[in-house]
Amino acid sequence: MVGRLSHLGRPGDPVAHRIDEVLLGVMRDTLSSENVACVESGLHGLGHWHVTYSDAVESVVEEFLRQRQAIGVSLRDYARAAGRGRVL
Repeated sequence: MVGRLSHLGRPGDPVAHRIDEVLLGVMRDTLSSENVACVESGLHGLGHWHVTYSDAVESVVEEFLRQRQAIGVSLRDYARAAGRGRVL
């Protein structure tokens, strides 16, 4: 696939899966930032990856929501949407 969504994970490819784990980890780690734009970016990426790694994405988003209960309503709503793969 070519274009802006060129890599959404390849769980069936053992070599690519290792790379996918690193990329998912980067997105997860971004959620700990105090910069809202960085958090939104991590959530956005996770939302796209829901199509191939739904369990992992849902788990990361659930943990984010547990850890960051003081976030605003709009960021919480965006996180919930990302956890379901509903990002544009």
